[in-house]
Amino acid sequence: MAYCPNCGKPVDDTASFCSNCSHPLKPNKESEPRSVREGVVHKCPNCGEAVDAFTANCPSCGYEFRGAKAASSVQRFASELSLASETQHKVSIIRNFPIPNTKEDIFEFMLLASSNISGEQNKSIFDAWLVKFDQSYQKARLVIKDAEDLAQIQGIYDQTQKRIKRERMRMGAQALSNPEGRASRIISLIGKNLAVVAGIVLYIMAIVTYNRNGNGSMLELAGVIVLIASAATLAKRNATLVEYIIGLLSGLLSIAMSKLLVNGSMLELGGVIVLIIVAVNFFRGAVKKGNKKEDE
Repeated sequence: MAYCPNCGKPVDDTASFCSNCSHPLKPNKESEPRSVREGVVHKCPNCGEAVDAFTANCPSCGYEFRGAKAASSVQRFASELSLASETQHKVSIIRNFPIPNTKEDIFEFMLLASSNISGEQNKSIFDAWLVKFDQSYQKARLVIKDAEDLAQIQGIYDQTQKRIKRERMRMGAQALSNPEGRASRIISLIGKNLAVVAGIVLYIMAIVTYNRNGNGSMLELAGVIVLIASAATLAKRNATLVEYIIGLLSGLLSIAMSKLLVNGSMLELGGVIVLIIVAVNFFRGAVKKGNKKEDE
């Protein structure tokens, strides 16, 4: 209950004047209606039209959103990156950089990323640039609507993808040129194709068992199943050309080893099936990559 400060009579909380002495009253602020605002509304500085956060041009008047802060974001990023000395710090700066929204800044960042991808010696930094370059390309497709600008973006992307392939081949060659890199590559290939190794081992065990007691059919069957299963997953796991060659050799080896058995029809048939599956998966993977490139 509120009271009039002039005459002391009870008054209503929302009253503007005392009903007894007509003294002006200040209404209780807690009773006043409040306005609640949630989120941020982006408006065009030219016409005032509300726009989405990832819009490069105003849909109403065509005004291009490019403020001084946004225009210098890529330059600030490049300057900060040049001052970093440790690898992890550089990787963190690259990965955490927010891709800008404007056409000019996206162009500028894609060109910067493209130039830094070429010749990069450190794999961690190289991979960070790859991720960020792909993000900038996806952002460009989302933000930029002009067909001519999109064509330029696509041109930068396609040219950079060719350079990326060359860089990966160069880095792979460098890794193989030293004993540690060569051993690491071999271990990696063995790990990815462990099923092939297991299948060949089962074949050898089957041949030894046949020679000793004339019964190794279960080992032979197990080896055939393992090799077929390994070949069937080549396209699904995006296998490299080397892995396809390993799958091909496993099928040929299966056929060759069948000649060491009195009745090696299972091994021979298994080898033929492996060769067919490897070929099918190779062409399936090629078609999948071609479709992906067309979609981009």
